[in-house]
Amino acid sequence: MPTPREQLATNLKALRLQAGLTGEQLARRLRVSQPKVSRIETGKSVPTLSDIEAWTQATNAPPEKIAELATLLDQIATE
Repeated sequence: MPTPREQLATNLKALRLQAGLTGEQLARRLRVSQPKVSRIETGKSVPTLSDIEAWTQATNAPPEKIAELATLLDQIATE
């Protein structure tokens, strides 16, 4: 069973791929470095809630996805 951190990373990467964006393209949209995108997608870094909100906007994710990802973020914080 994947950890909440792994689930969050996998979900965020899936959103980027579904949007047809490279890590570099997403990084530009988010105004962050490409390595930061990579660290979040591999679970090495945990994004903030504002990172998640920006990510979902940049990838045109449905609004309910924010709540799902925020729940995972809360689970990570309590681990």
